[in-house]
Amino acid sequence: MRRVAKASSRSAAAVPQTLAGLLEQRVEDLRGFLRRALRTWDVDAIHQARVTTRRLKAAVDLLRPLLPDEPVREFSRALRKLRRTLGPLRDVDVMLQHLDEVRGPAARGAGAGWVTGRLHERRTELRRDAARTLTPRKALARLEAWVDLEHEVRDAQSTAGPLLARVAPAQVRAFAARADRVAAGPDAGPVDHANPPDASPDDVHELRVAGKLLRYTLELAEPLGHEVPRSVAKEFKALQDALGLWHDYVVLTQEMLRMAIDGQLASRHPGLFGAVQELSRMCWKRSERHLEQFRKLWNERGAALSERVAAAFAAPCAAPAEGVNREGAAPGGGANGEEVGDSQPTHDVTN
Repeated sequence: MRRVAKASSRSAAAVPQTLAGLLEQRVEDLRGFLRRALRTWDVDAIHQARVTTRRLKAAVDLLRPLLPDEPVREFSRALRKLRRTLGPLRDVDVMLQHLDEVRGPAARGAGAGWVTGRLHERRTELRRDAARTLTPRKALARLEAWVDLEHEVRDAQSTAGPLLARVAPAQVRAFAARADRVAAGPDAGPVDHANPPDASPDDVHELRVAGKLLRYTLELAEPLGHEVPRSVAKEFKALQDALGLWHDYVVLTQEMLRMAIDGQLASRHPGLFGAVQELSRMCWKRSERHLEQFRKLWNERGAALSERVAAAFAAPCAAPAEGVNREGAAPGGGANGEEVGDSQPTHDVTN
């Protein structure tokens, strides 16, 4: 009862006073999502739990130079294990939802029916595995790692604001550079796809990951004394929604083709193979439309949006909440490079 009352009182406040208060609220929310997700397989709870682990990861990664290694490592490990269970469950849920949207003529219907059947089988297996390896009690126990980290986050409040003021503009620049390249489309010039670097500048998936990291980082601005216009979050969400739908349909396209090949449909059921191919092409076209929507939005608003974010961190941040201080603490010199690097595959927020 005490925990429920605590969460309710927090929800009445528009914004937590401190970063630790915000993260404590998110940990508490995550507990509730996990109970629903792992007891009833509620689709929305699975989604919200997964997103909350990403938001917490973005915050911990930002604060990493200011925090002791061991509690950070333990809490990060707990979040990673939760994401690895929730991620595949959410992916199947999303694919099934989009398949319902693309059912059409009989040929596509046959292909959609076959793919849907395979995905339902996979979801059953994933739920069975999750029920065996991650019970609600075990999932909640992993979040106890937050207890050792919370007071460290409170102590880091005063130095976290200046750190964010350096990290966020760097993330904006990295995102904008990628977005400019992707938004330019075929006119961007040649890219050596035969020998790509670790993260090609026109890699749309990397752009999507960088956008998630940036959005979650900007959510930390207000409790750290920076004022980011509310319209920024709204516009970033529109950009991210377009990239998210692009990604959803790309994943669905790749997955249905993979299942068709693994099932040897071309040689055993050629008619069905053709139906799955037709369906996959339709999904790919949808993904391209959403990517084009991102290009349109970015070309119209991207430059101004980047300037507004940078301006929000140009002024000194407000004083930290009263009584919150970290004496003798100083931001780590490598924070900029580390946080920009978080948009790379080794720190993929999709994991």
